[in-house]
Parts: sequence; C-alpha cells; structure tokens
Amino acid sequence: MFREAFLPDLTIENEYVCKLFYRQLSGYVRFNYANRQEVALMYEEDAEQSFAVMKQWLLSKGCEV
Repeated sequence: MFREAFLPDLTIENEYVCKLFYRQLSGYVRFNYANRQEVALMYEEDAEQSFAVMKQWLLSKGCEV
C-alpha cells in the first residue's frame, strides 16, 4: 500500500526486507518482513516535510511511533 501511495525512485526487496528509496527524502523507507513489526524512515533533515507526510500516512494505517 505504501509503495502505491508514494512511488519510489528505487526498490530493493527480498524475503526479509524491503527498502524503498526516495530522492525527496534523501533516504529510504525500510519494511522488516522477518518480524513484521518494524518500519523505519531514514531521511535528511532538509527533507523533514516529506518525512512528515509519509509518517502521517503510516500512522493513519495503524503504525505506531
């Protein structure tokens, strides 16, 4: 669902992890498939507004901080 809402510039995925890279973040979003309980947003400080939009989307889907 996240990938459809925010089209990534690059994707790296295997059975354990999915990393979606975004130029607008100067970073990436990592989904941990191994334990199904971890989402990490890595971004540069100057991309804080893009981070806030993605964070709010994740929170609206039931993710917790």
